[in-house]
Amino acid sequence: MLHTERWPVVYDSKELEDQIRSLTSAKCFSSKFYHHNVGPLGTVQQGDIISFSSGIPLIWSDANPGIIEDIDYWLVVGNTCDFTRNIEDVPFTQISPIIDIGSLERSKITRSDLTNYKYSRRFYIPPWEAASDDVTLIADFQRIVTIHKSAFSLSNISRVASMSLEGWVLLHCCLVRYLCRDDGRFD
Repeated sequence: MLHTERWPVVYDSKELEDQIRSLTSAKCFSSKFYHHNVGPLGTVQQGDIISFSSGIPLIWSDANPGIIEDIDYWLVVGNTCDFTRNIEDVPFTQISPIIDIGSLERSKITRSDLTNYKYSRRFYIPPWEAASDDVTLIADFQRIVTIHKSAFSLSNISRVASMSLEGWVLLHCCLVRYLCRDDGRFD
């Protein structure tokens, strides 16, 4: 029998909203979003922004594989502990494409909604030192990609930014909200 009632969230949604609001309302939060010393790639961590060019793999509506868009920046969303585990035991992790959503004037999305992290499927990425202030970047949680951990040792992959503790906590809050939100099937 098909379940027809709306299933609830599996976390305290009010507490999570309050945590996100508390983090984003802190004075100069964007300036505290990243560590200032990024250093060489070395050990990859959840919340790192890495640079390499690749299309986004996906499965089309006809169940055939495909690739869309060339992406230059990716957010590591897989757990940091995956990188400390032996590659034979845990060979893969996850990354999310960072996409420039373009001009806010042409869309229904507002900068305030982005910087207050109102959207569950999009994670606003403040500009890092080398990023242009002219772009509006988001990590798209709907297009998370699996990557083999050995790819991080390639010379064409580099870390361009690394989240501070505050940025990382916000990322966790938003990942929990995205992955564990109520089902919304009747909205």
